[in-house]
Amino acid sequence: MRFGKSPAEGVFVGSSAWEYGVWFQSSSGRYAAQLENRLLLELVPPELAGPVLDVGCGTGTHLFFLSRLGGCGVGIDSSADMLRIAQRRVTSSGTTDIFLVRARAEALPFQDHSFNLVFLVTSLEFFNEPVQALKEAWRVGRGSLSVAVLNRLSLCCLWLRVKMAFQKSLFQSATFYDPWELKRRVQKTGPPKAQVKITWRTTLFSFPVVPLLAQPLLRRIDRLLTYLHWPFGAFLVMWAEVN
Repeated sequence: MRFGKSPAEGVFVGSSAWEYGVWFQSSSGRYAAQLENRLLLELVPPELAGPVLDVGCGTGTHLFFLSRLGGCGVGIDSSADMLRIAQRRVTSSGTTDIFLVRARAEALPFQDHSFNLVFLVTSLEFFNEPVQALKEAWRVGRGSLSVAVLNRLSLCCLWLRVKMAFQKSLFQSATFYDPWELKRRVQKTGPPKAQVKITWRTTLFSFPVVPLLAQPLLRRIDRLLTYLHWPFGAFLVMWAEVN
């Protein structure tokens, strides 16, 4: 596995980009994607629709789902290797409503207020300038923003930190956030003098490897703990909007 150091490509280059995409095709990856997409959708107000921007779209795992909210979606990523995989998925699906752009999150190539819905899904952790990336996301959106990260308080992050002590991992370059730290960052980077309302939830409370036979039971537990606002899920979603 090769890890990039250039800001233009980030850590997801070469085989690491391929392995990231492959994991989401595994049993555990599909389980995670289902719960993640469900929570992302639940926090979006039902009246919102329109063009969707996925900042740090990677191989397009969440972009394909999120684009349904507005009928079309735009994904940006700095990794050419990740976008190459995403483009193959777009081509094979036959869709004409998903567009991919290579760009840095810190300098989005779009005009102000271009998108009704802006998402950053497990990408903020890897940006060189996360504060600038959040400011850009606010700039191109229309008063709302959805940010999803790996939760520092979760068993999953604990497992990753232990694992990194024994072997090299792409997560060594990641910055993990807890709900309150992320909330402060999202509010601080919002439009000047605006009051930013925050709603957040977590899901995925088990370890990253989820046995197939255990998934139905774990899914019920995940939904219950998500509903109870339990703060220790691996996937933390924060919906922010200007009052």
